[in-house]
Amino acid sequence: MIKMILLAAGLSFLGGLFIARKRTLSPLPVRYFKTPETCELVLGCTTYDNSAGDNRLSMVYSRASPNQRLVQAFGIDNAFTTTNRPYSKAFKSDVETIIKRVRAAEWDKISEFAKVLVSKAIPKVDEIPSSETIRIRLDVLVQSVTLKISLYVLYRMDPLELDDRTIEDVATDITELWVMSKNRNQNTHVRKISLKKKIGTLFPDITMDPRDNPLNFILPAYETMWRAVLFGLIEVAFRASTTPASLENLRNYLSDPTRQSFEQFDKDINTTVSVSHIVNEILRRYPPTKRVYREFHLTKELEPEIVAGDIEACHLDKTIWGEDALEFCPSRWKNIHPEAKAAFMPFGMKPFWCPARQELAPRMVGLLLASLAMKVSGAEWVLEVQRDGSSDNWDVVTADSKLNASRDSRDKLAISRMGTKET
Repeated sequence: MIKMILLAAGLSFLGGLFIARKRTLSPLPVRYFKTPETCELVLGCTTYDNSAGDNRLSMVYSRASPNQRLVQAFGIDNAFTTTNRPYSKAFKSDVETIIKRVRAAEWDKISEFAKVLVSKAIPKVDEIPSSETIRIRLDVLVQSVTLKISLYVLYRMDPLELDDRTIEDVATDITELWVMSKNRNQNTHVRKISLKKKIGTLFPDITMDPRDNPLNFILPAYETMWRAVLFGLIEVAFRASTTPASLENLRNYLSDPTRQSFEQFDKDINTTVSVSHIVNEILRRYPPTKRVYREFHLTKELEPEIVAGDIEACHLDKTIWGEDALEFCPSRWKNIHPEAKAAFMPFGMKPFWCPARQELAPRMVGLLLASLAMKVSGAEWVLEVQRDGSSDNWDVVTADSKLNASRDSRDKLAISRMGTKET
C-alpha cells in the first residue's frame, strides 16, 4: 500500500514537471475578467464558468502556477509559489505570527523610525545655499524608507543602521527583476546575482535555499507597499485633493499611531477625511496588484488556461464608483455603498486573503505616507518627472498631469526646491 502511495506521489510530481516544461515551451493563453463577481470566482480558484464545470486543479496549484516566474527570478518558495498545501499553511502561520508581534508599543517605535529616516533623507533647506537646487529622487526615497521599515517589522533589523547604498541597490534589483520576470526572453542572470549578493550582505547567516530565502517575506511586504505609498504621497502632497484638515489628521496619526487616530475625522466638517479614508482611496485608485492570475483546467475543457481577475478594472468601473471613478477622492469612503465595498479587493479574496489586510498593511501605508507628507507638504517642494529615463531634463508635474502608475514605467520622479541659506 505504501509503495502504491509513493508511486502515485512520484507520478504526480513528474506530471507537474511535465506541465511546467510544457508551459515554458508554450505559454498558456490568458483570459481577463473585469467584474467583481467574476474576479471573486477567479481568485477563489474553483470555477469562473458554471457551464464549463469546476477547476480540476487544486487551489494552491491554481495560484502557484502563474507565479513560477517569481521562482525563476528571485529563487523563492512561499505561499504564492508553492503547490505544497501544508507548507502553504505553515507559511501563512508564520506571517500571522509576525503580524501579531506588531502591537501598540511597536507602532510608536515604527513611527519614530519613519520620521528619522525621512528627516535624514531630505536635507534641511536652510543648510543649502539659495543659489542651489535640491533634487531628490522620489521613487528611490519611498523605496528606501519602505524597505528599511519592512526589514524592521519582518526581521527586527535596526532601520537606522542599514547601509543606504545596499538598501537602494536591493530595491532597484527587486523592481528590475519583477519587471523582467514578465518577459520570458529577458536574461535575468546578472541582476539575480547582484540581488543575491546584496541579500547575502544583509543576511550573512542565511542560506539561499528557496524556503530560507528572506525574499519570501520581503517581496509580499515591500514590493506591493512602496508603490501605494509613492502614489499616495503624490496625491496628498502635490495634488489639490487633500484639505488642510485631512493633512492635520495625517499629522496626528504620525504622532499618535493608534487605530483610533487612523480612523478619526471631524464629522461636522464635510471636507475632512480620516487617514483610513485616504489609504482606502489610494488602494482603490492604485491597487497594489492590478491583476491576479490563476491557472484553470475546467472539467469540460480539453486544455488548461491562465485566467486573470482584473482588480484595477473593478476599482475604476464608473458604473460602480460613479463618474469620478478615475479621480482621487477619499471622501467617497465616508458613505461607501455596498456594491462599491464588494468591488474593493486590494488584498485579494478568499480563500487567499492577505493576512495583513485588516490592520497592519493599511495602517503601515498610512504611517509611511504621513511621515513623508509631513516633510514635503506646503514646503515649496515641486514634483518633477523625467520621462522614459532618456533625458537630462526634468518636467514639472502639474495637478492635472498624467503619471504612469505601472511597475514597468521608466519614468523617474523627483522632488525639488531651492535652498534658503544666505551666502
